[in-house]
Amino acid sequence: MRPASAPIGLHLARAARLIGRAFDDELNQAGGSTPVWLVLLNLKIRLTANQRELAEAVGILVTAGISARIYNHQLCVLDQALWPVARKSISDWKNEYLDECAGCAAQERCGGLFSSSTLRRSDHIRRIEPEILPAESCAIPSISSTK
Repeated sequence: MRPASAPIGLHLARAARLIGRAFDDELNQAGGSTPVWLVLLNLKIRLTANQRELAEAVGILVTAGISARIYNHQLCVLDQALWPVARKSISDWKNEYLDECAGCAAQERCGGLFSSSTLRRSDHIRRIEPEILPAESCAIPSISSTK
């Protein structure tokens, strides 16, 4: 005897597939992709806990020929392997730095914080000492030097 309707699991699987396709379409229309979104999501929710994983993901994107950039993030929270893809693009009038940032050697290249988001921040924000910065030959590019 056949059930009166399709099993709920089948409905769920179809709905998930439709939602996944719609999500991918929206990402593509916005100029993004699932791998880029996953990297950004990882960065947002896992912060310093898995920076090596994030660096590996960025490496995969770069190896695949996908331009990888991390915008508006605090350099002190990023693994140094990610600094070359970090970009500061917040307008100066929207950008703020915390007391912990005073005297930071990377402040001019750091994403800082949006002035509207200073209440929600990482507990790992700290000043970067000059000896931590990479040599000039591998300095962190600014948004104006690479797009």
